[in-house]
Amino acid sequence: MKCPKCGAEDNTVIDTRKYNTVISRVRLCEKCQHIFSTKENIDSDFSHSGYNKRSNNQPDDQCELFDPMEEN
Repeated sequence: MKCPKCGAEDNTVIDTRKYNTVISRVRLCEKCQHIFSTKENIDSDFSHSGYNKRSNNQPDDQCELFDPMEEN
């Protein structure tokens, strides 16, 4: 999340509140000390199919398994 004042990405969430389907966060920019707010909409209709818990979001058939004890 970039600060709207200075563009820095280093910020801290100082307050979070949930209102029905909206999450509101108050953030503090660590660089310029600007306080700003963000709002996130919760989409309950979003389909999670096709996603997995891996950070690279690759389907299972594209992930390689390896044995850490095997020498190359």
